[in-house]
Amino acid sequence: MKWITPKRAIIFVLILLVGLMGWRWQMGKNKDKETIKTVAVVRKDVVAQIGASGKIVADKMATLNFPISGKLAFVNVVAGDKVAAYQTMAGMDVADLDTSVTKAWYSYLAYDAAAKLAEDQVKDHASDETFAQKNTRVAAQTARDTAYDAWKLAMRAKQNSYLVAPFAGMVTNVTVTSAGDTVGVTDGITVVDPQSLRFRAEIDETDIGKIFVGQEVVVKLDAFATEKMPGRVERIAYSSSISDSGSTVYPIDIKILSDEVTKRLRLGLNGDVTIVLERAINALSVPAETVINDEVIMTDGSKKQVVTGVVGDEYIEIKSGLNEGDLVRL
Repeated sequence: MKWITPKRAIIFVLILLVGLMGWRWQMGKNKDKETIKTVAVVRKDVVAQIGASGKIVADKMATLNFPISGKLAFVNVVAGDKVAAYQTMAGMDVADLDTSVTKAWYSYLAYDAAAKLAEDQVKDHASDETFAQKNTRVAAQTARDTAYDAWKLAMRAKQNSYLVAPFAGMVTNVTVTSAGDTVGVTDGITVVDPQSLRFRAEIDETDIGKIFVGQEVVVKLDAFATEKMPGRVERIAYSSSISDSGSTVYPIDIKILSDEVTKRLRLGLNGDVTIVLERAINALSVPAETVINDEVIMTDGSKKQVVTGVVGDEYIEIKSGLNEGDLVRL
């Protein structure tokens, strides 16, 4: 085959290489076209929100303990009982305390009589009372005052031998159970007002400036995982605390707005809260990842400036620069 000369072979190889490169370029271009994904500008609600964990606590909770040791006379409640304000729930045997009160009272009467005698002896002698007379009078008056204080202290000890509910609520814990048992200063009864139950969450210091009293939230408790409970921010702590992870946080209290849900709340229930920061209703929006430095890429590859608004977890509000139905690259 004499027509295949070295020169022709080189030309043939070059043509083959150029054709192969052109084919690969065209295939790559077609592949790029195939992999370009677009999304339409749509109208939807865009919500900016943050989340936090927390648990149910009580604003009104009182743990009542006996101030002194003694023998238990009675206990009228168990955990789960409802109590009225100022209801007597338990009491110690006050026989010895009654004796102490009586003894202190008679002691006061004796010292009061002695003080009055000393006062009578210097009556109408205010200008010429001797030092000895004054010393006797002051000593008698001081002894009377001390005896009176001792009587009041004995009365207070008797009053404190009863555990009285400071407000209407529910008994959540009782460490005293049987009459005749000896009780100490660590024994007592805990009362909680169920109407004061709140969800308490910790907000990072970087987000606390976005939180305000009255803000709408949604609470989800682990015990009722399928329920979304509406609530609102009721209180924001003025001072910070340190979280378990070492971050600076601010506790906030959230009131659950449903009375039906409130009846089922229990102290210590864990859960999460979603706090709505901003909301744009029926707004033009695109997926958040399509906007970079306030620009989107159109289907032809050109960049277009946009003005954004509310930034949600998945979508971002477009205030201007795009129209509904426009296609942008993902």
